[in-house]
Amino acid sequence: MVALLLVVPAAFLRSNLKSPERLSTLDRAILAISAPLQGGVSWVIDGVGGVWNRYVWLVAVEKDNAELRADNDRLRRELGKASRAAAETMELEQLVELRARVPADTMGARVVATGMSPTFRVSRITLDRGDGEVRPGMPVIASEGVVGRIQ
Repeated sequence: MVALLLVVPAAFLRSNLKSPERLSTLDRAILAISAPLQGGVSWVIDGVGGVWNRYVWLVAVEKDNAELRADNDRLRRELGKASRAAAETMELEQLVELRARVPADTMGARVVATGMSPTFRVSRITLDRGDGEVRPGMPVIASEGVVGRIQ
């Protein structure tokens, strides 16, 4: 039995390693018998190897996807910051143009709070200026036009 288990693979290997011009009738018979077996074994190994390679590839893809998601989140945050900075810059440019167009003395103020009532068409805003800096009745303007007056 041991001799058979050693001779058969050795005969298969010897026949497979010979060049096609030097094959004997015995070698052709061995190849005719071993070719379907080798094809079946090769098909099984390729299938298992393909599944394994696809699995390993998908693990790498999942890692890449996680990295890309993290980069995407970071870039979205940066884009949000840049968009806010661009909007603030545009607003400041409009206020500079407004100051140049308005001949009266003006001062800058930021809105720090808003209050809107659903029953009135009036909205109240709170500016970051105190009693000593502004007086009731003073106009409040923005780059788009008149906003209201100080109360």
